[in-house]
Amino acid sequence: MYCNKCGKELKDGAKFCGACGAEQPNVSVPAKTPPRLQTPNNDTPNNDAPSAARGSGKIDTTLIKVLLLAGMLCFFLPFVMVSCSGEQVECSGFEIMMGGSSPESSEYYDADFAPNIFLIGALVLGVIALIHLFMSNLKAGDLLISTGLSMGAAFMLILCKSTFWSYYEDLQEVRGYLQVDFEYGWVLSLLAFGAAGLLALFLYILHKQQPLGQAVSPPPKVQPNEGSTPNNEAR
Repeated sequence: MYCNKCGKELKDGAKFCGACGAEQPNVSVPAKTPPRLQTPNNDTPNNDAPSAARGSGKIDTTLIKVLLLAGMLCFFLPFVMVSCSGEQVECSGFEIMMGGSSPESSEYYDADFAPNIFLIGALVLGVIALIHLFMSNLKAGDLLISTGLSMGAAFMLILCKSTFWSYYEDLQEVRGYLQVDFEYGWVLSLLAFGAAGLLALFLYILHKQQPLGQAVSPPPKVQPNEGSTPNNEAR
């Protein structure tokens, strides 16, 4: 405000001029009104909220399910090849898991295997992990369970290979004449179970605090009161 006599700039609400001493008329200063907090209406969709915020907690576990199913289907592929004097016998994962003689015969050796508990364990863990993803109302903790089951299946496959000779004691007598190679079916199954476990672990780390499918609520919008006056217009 300014002095009505000499024109000197004064502080808002001053009663006398500091320069000429003239009394100033009463000037009412508008009160500052705090901004009004507007509560969002649940009945009206908030178009200002980013579309990514809606349903951002939902995670698609289809890829994990596909990897688990692929790991089990690989049991139909060749898992082990037994070679002896140029003759080769291939056995699928199911044949070794269930035991018995391979349908392929060798002139020098007939591959006869007892049921392999490690392959049985790998298949059972894979099936449980797949059923768990389909039947549970998924939360972040369920992904951790899927991680343990999938990695457990992969670990069983590794045990099957590392303990092959000690598991089949009847092969010890002819071990010097045999060559046992684990084929692409075993490798693909190991990769599928391992990838499923790692993917489930990655999703668990991202969403361990938020249930899957829960939408994120946008923050309330602060709207200034229509009756408020900016500070620079208070004069």
